[in-house]
Amino acid sequence: MTSEQQAQSQTYGDVLFFNKELASRVQDLVSKSIELTFAYRDLDLLIKGTDRNTESGLNKIEEQLYQAKRQLREKNF
Repeated sequence: MTSEQQAQSQTYGDVLFFNKELASRVQDLVSKSIELTFAYRDLDLLIKGTDRNTESGLNKIEEQLYQAKRQLREKNF
């Protein structure tokens, strides 16, 4: 980290220390950013088909679709 980056980091930290509302908003943004990052990763894996065996993976979705189709067939007959 350069001395300029250290000064910016220190200034940023000072601003957050003295401005609790700003610190709270920054924390909210960081939390939402982390949530979106994981949601994007999960969606990307799902689209690529590499997320087949997890709770939300393609295998689970295919199984749920199969069960729904079977239930519809049973109700129609």
